[in-house]
This record gives sequence, structure tokens and C-alpha cells, in this order.
Amino acid sequence: MGNEKGATRAQWWGEWSSWSTCSRTCGGGVRSQERHCLQQRLTAVPNVSISICVGAAKKYQLCPHQPCPYSRISFKQQQCSSFNSKAFGKRHYVWVPLYPDDYISISSKPCDLQCTTTTGERQLLVPAHDGTYCRDGIYQGVCIEGQCQVVGCDGKLYSSKKVDKCGVCGGTGNSCYRVSGSYRKGITQLGYLFITSIPAGATDIQIIERRKTENILALSDEAGHFFFNGNFIIDNPRNFHVAGTVFKYRRPANIFSDGLEYIISQGPTNQGLNVMYYNLNGKMPHITYEYTVPRMVEPKMATPLVLDSGFLQKHGAAAVLPEAQQSPEWDTNDTMVEVSYGSNEINVSEEYRLVLSNIVMLLSFRRIVVSLQTLSLCPSPLLPCASSNEFEVGSLDHDISLADMYRWKVSAYAPCSSTCTTGISISYALCVRFDGSEVDESHCDALTRPEPTHEFCTGKECPPRWETSRWSECSRTCGEGHQFRTVRCWRMMAPGFDSTVYDELCRAADLSKPMARKACRSQACGPQWEISAWSECSARCGGVGLQTREVRCSMDTRLCNNSTRPPAERECKGPPCDRRWTVSDWGPCSGPCGKGRMTRYVVCKNSHGSVISDVQCDLDLKPLAVYPCGDRNCPAHWVEQEWEQCNATCGRGSKTRQVVCSGLENGVFKEFPEHACDPALKPEETAACFERPCSKWFTTAWSQCSKTCGSGVKVREVKCYQGEELGHSCDSKIKPEARRVCEEQSCPTEAPEEACQDKATANCALVLKVKLCTHWYYRKACCLSCKNKAQ
Repeated sequence: MGNEKGATRAQWWGEWSSWSTCSRTCGGGVRSQERHCLQQRLTAVPNVSISICVGAAKKYQLCPHQPCPYSRISFKQQQCSSFNSKAFGKRHYVWVPLYPDDYISISSKPCDLQCTTTTGERQLLVPAHDGTYCRDGIYQGVCIEGQCQVVGCDGKLYSSKKVDKCGVCGGTGNSCYRVSGSYRKGITQLGYLFITSIPAGATDIQIIERRKTENILALSDEAGHFFFNGNFIIDNPRNFHVAGTVFKYRRPANIFSDGLEYIISQGPTNQGLNVMYYNLNGKMPHITYEYTVPRMVEPKMATPLVLDSGFLQKHGAAAVLPEAQQSPEWDTNDTMVEVSYGSNEINVSEEYRLVLSNIVMLLSFRRIVVSLQTLSLCPSPLLPCASSNEFEVGSLDHDISLADMYRWKVSAYAPCSSTCTTGISISYALCVRFDGSEVDESHCDALTRPEPTHEFCTGKECPPRWETSRWSECSRTCGEGHQFRTVRCWRMMAPGFDSTVYDELCRAADLSKPMARKACRSQACGPQWEISAWSECSARCGGVGLQTREVRCSMDTRLCNNSTRPPAERECKGPPCDRRWTVSDWGPCSGPCGKGRMTRYVVCKNSHGSVISDVQCDLDLKPLAVYPCGDRNCPAHWVEQEWEQCNATCGRGSKTRQVVCSGLENGVFKEFPEHACDPALKPEETAACFERPCSKWFTTAWSQCSKTCGSGVKVREVKCYQGEELGHSCDSKIKPEARRVCEEQSCPTEAPEEACQDKATANCALVLKVKLCTHWYYRKACCLSCKNKAQ
């Protein structure tokens, strides 16, 4: 005992083992090395330190990434499907992951794998295998021993490196800068408008239409070739492969749906792009855009503009000039300039400057009133800031000629041509004196009077209305049937452009919805044949058998035409001979010899591993599901098997089971002749059984299609019979369909020749003048004018 007390243990690490195999055969995974802590009992020596094992006994590393085949199932799917062969509650299930692979778990245990059955009946929670991808907070990682371990953007385990906003792994975010801006400008013409350009190398691109309109965002290259929503063709929202990256384009179903229209992309782009705007109705857009570009990309400088008095009168005293031409009195330290010009708002993060100098020298020869509209900056001491939208420039020449005294001023517009939605308004000019007061037109030169201009105008929104199609033919040629028609809520969105909208808009306007279905009755139907569903094929695998069904007359059998009687049986082929019996492991013994039983599951499976009906397999070859047990040597006694299914699908029938005279010899099952067991103790082999009452579904023949073209409906009668009487106990899950969509042929899409007329509400002269016939709804509104123009 004394030696035991004076002894201690020394510990040291052994050699690392070789790397284990990868936890995944492809797509990543982890591998590990192990070492063992070795120890030896030593006699304690005073003042001598004893070594101990410090550190981890196991270390991990990521496996070299080997791509998986495209059709391969995911690693989570592979783990869940491993439970397919295990029985739960005497049943086998097909297991799949509860969440998709790209689902970001908010669980505190991201390495818990949740599986569910394809039917959703059951769920499993098991630890994910090592190498399963996971996400812990903001970090990506892999599961190791049930914990989500971080994997950096450098592909190294336990690395905390992340991708910065410039897309650089482990970067500081200083290698790029953000460009943002907005486009809000009144539009006087339809068609495609240029919004902004996106340079090559741009990342984190976001383009958003903030205002809900019917207008559409589009994207093209710098040469004007469209990638989507181009050439007056509107594409469905989806992902587009553009400029070496993926652009996600989304828009709401209509202007009343939630959400905004936007284009986003992670980038980087490998070519310059143009953001375009397809304007359908002249409504002012509000588009914001932003993207990130590398710092080595030099921003383009604005092209100098040459200003004259005509330009100033037309556009206002605002111009964008290069930095070299700025007035020295201006403060040019800020790099973010916000300008409000008219209804156009621009945010520019590049090195641009707004300069309004050197304008006065262009105006010194006469007194001119220049409209600044809504300029938000005070440009120069030479141009004083005024509270109104007009300012005066002091003239050096005080002599004003008669020609300078009066001028034409476009100051008013005629009422809008449309009482609702977008219309056309025509401008007219007034003769005004130099101080702005209106005078008689005779004071102004008639030869210089401005031509009238046509502007789009917006009135109040058009009220919704119900529109109905024509009634269809009666669904039955005899007896009682139904007629159908389409009822939709419509509203005019633009001249000549009607569109369906949500029914709630019509209901909100207190418009009662017309009925879409009504009963119709033709002459009384005579007797007709009614048929039940076909029975299961009687053939075994690979053989030929028969299917049967019941055929009955809706009235007395003698009244039905026997020549049109449907067949009551038909030949059928048995299933392919790829079925086989599959057994599970034996369960525990339930008692001593003579009473004890071991059971297992015996199921019929096809070549795909799916469990099917027992009748699809050879019943003569079915393995026994119950064995005797309880002792190594157990004498012969009766062992009853499980009951087979009832031989009747409805009503009263019988069921059978196999009773075997068997026992055990040296622990091995042995089947004995029946005389070896006591006949008086033999259990019953047959028993009565009762299923639900015998009721069957019967159907009549299909009616004709309700429409001669386009989508219509066919109908038939479906009745439940219990014997000879109508019943209500048929299985609703297998009820045959009573209505089916049909389409005989496509309806013609072109309108009849006589229907091509100009709408009275459309200004077709203007449509021809500004060449709007290429647009589909103006081509429809001014059908006759556009057609004559094309000829």
C-alpha cells in the first residue's frame, strides 16, 4: 500500500494517426487525425514535475473539394434516405429533409438534421454527419461532432475571414466605392428612355422603381442590344444570365399587388450596361440605382456644354461643366452633390460639380426673364436667389426696342382629352409684355408664334366595371345542365388599353358581380347506360387476365339501346415480374416454448423498392411472418400466421390465414407434418369479415364540350348506388370527376375585318404623327388609321 501511495502516472501523446477517409465522397466533407494519450505508473520523486497530456486528441481539416455529379442527391437527402429501410410503427416511409439545402436555420443547433416523410406524417431529429454544411449566425461552416465549425472565405477551417463589401476575402472595404442616384423626370414621349449606365466590374447592383406604374425596367448593352424587356416585348420576371453574372428581375403581377419592380445582381459585370425604362403611359418615374465599382476604375467626366440664350430659355439656367471651368468662388470640397432640376433628382458620388458661372455674359445684350423652375442652389452672387421661380438679369443696355417689348409665351394647355387615366393636352401661346403681363395678340409677331405642342395629361383614375363573356352552350343536350360565362373586373389603364384587375376593386365600388353560372334545361333525357370503375386486373405477373365493371341502365334495362351498351369486361396484362418478397429482422420472443412467437414484416416490393399490394407477388412463395420460439428445442405445435386481407372489398366476406405445424430443433426452425400436431388444438384458418356497405360509383358518358373553340367544360352524371337504390356511403376519396376542362380547337386571335375601327376617345391623328402605331394598344385603339398608314 505504501508503494501505491508513492506512485504517480506520467502521460505523453502518441503519434498522430494517418488522415481518415473523407466524410463525403464528393462535394467537400471533413477528415480527421487522432492521437492517444499514453501513460505509465512511476514512483513519485520529490521536486520532479510529471508530464500530462495537454491539447486535443483529434484534429480536423476540410477535404479537397471534388464536384458531385449534377444528378446526385444532396448530402442531407442521402442522410435522411438511410432511414427508408427502417420500420417505424410497423411501416416503412420515404424520408426527405424537412428544409431545403439553401434554408438558413434560425435554430440554436444548426447541426441538427430534421427529416420528414414525403406524406408529412412523421418527423425525425438526428445529428447531421460530419461535413454537412451549416450556418451559425453570419458565418458559413461545416458540422463536426454536432457543432457548426466556421469555414472562412479562404476555404480554411476555423478561419474568421469574411468577404468585404468589395468582394475581397479578408479585405477592409477600401478597394471600391459606391455610386448611387435617382431618376425623377417628367416624360413627354413614350418609348425607351436611358436612365443610367453601369460600368464593367460593377458589383452589388440594385435598380428599383419606387413608384407603381405600368411602365417597365429594361437592360441593354452599350450598343443598345437588349437582354430583357427590349424591342417592345415584355419578358416574364426571372433570372437572366447577363454580362458574366446573373441578374434577378422581379415585378409585381399588377400595380395593385404588393412589392416593387427591381433588378439586382451580385456581379461583377464583364461589360458596360445601360439601364433603360420602357414608358407606356407618360407617367413620371421614380427610379433609384446604386452599385459598387473598384477604385481603379476612373469615373467619366461630364462633357462641357455650350450655352446660348435659346438653350437657357428652353432648359433653365443649369448646366454641368468640368471641374476646370468652375468659378473660384464656388466651394467644391463636397463629393456628394444633390441637384433638383425641374422634377429630376440626381445623386452623384463621382467627382462631378454643378457650375452656373459665365452665364451673365451671354445675357448682357438684353433683358431676358429666365425660368429656373425649382433650382435648389444659389449659383452665384451675380445671379441673386429669388423666392419665386423667376429671376431677372440686369441689362447693360437700357434701350428696349419694340421687338423686345413683346413676346409669345406658352402658358396654358387645353383640357385633357381623356376624362380618366392618360390623355392628350394641347398647349397654346399668349402674347405678353416684357414685364410678363398679357396683352392683345396683335402686339406679337404672328410669324414667330410657337407651334402647338401635345403633352400627355393624367386625369382621375377610370372607374372599374364588370365585363362578361357570352353564355356557353348548355352543358347537357338533354335534362338539366348548366351554362357558364366569364365574369371579370376591368378598368381602362390608358387610352385604348383595357386590363383585368382584382375583383375587389369592383366590389369596393359597390358593383354587384353578374352571375357566372346558371341552370339550363333541355328536353327530358331518355334512358342511358351507367358504368362503374374497372376492377383490378386478375392476371398474375407476366400473364393475361380480365378486368370487369358493372353496366346498368338508368331506367328499366329493356328501355336502353342494347347496341350502345358499353363493354362489361376487357382483357388486361399482369404487372411485370419484377416483384419480390422482402422481410425485416426478427423481433424479440414473446414467451416460453409453445406460446412464444417471433414476428417479422413480410412485404411485396417492386424493382424500385416501393411497397405494393401482396397480390402483386406470388402468394405461394410468401415467407412465413411468425416463427415459434422460447427454447432451443421446442416440440411440434400449431403456429398461426397473420390474417390475410378480407376477400371482399365491401359487404360481408371471409379472410384466411396459414396455420403451420412447426417447432425448433437445436435452435433451427422445422416444419412438421400436420399429424405431428394435435388436430383438436388447431386454430381456425378462416373467419368472417365485413367491410363497408357495398356501394359503387356509376357515371354516364361525357357531354359535348361547352365551347366550339377555346377552353370549355364537359360534364357527366356521377351517382352512388347501394344495390339497386341510390345511396350515400360511397368512398368520397375515389369519386369520379363530374366536370372536365376541354378545348376543341384554338379560337382565332385576329379581329374580324369589320371590327377594325378607330375609338372615338383616341386622338389617332396624334398617334400617326408621333408614330405610335408600333405599340400594341395604340395599334388597337387606332386600328383603321394605323392599318391605312401601313398600306
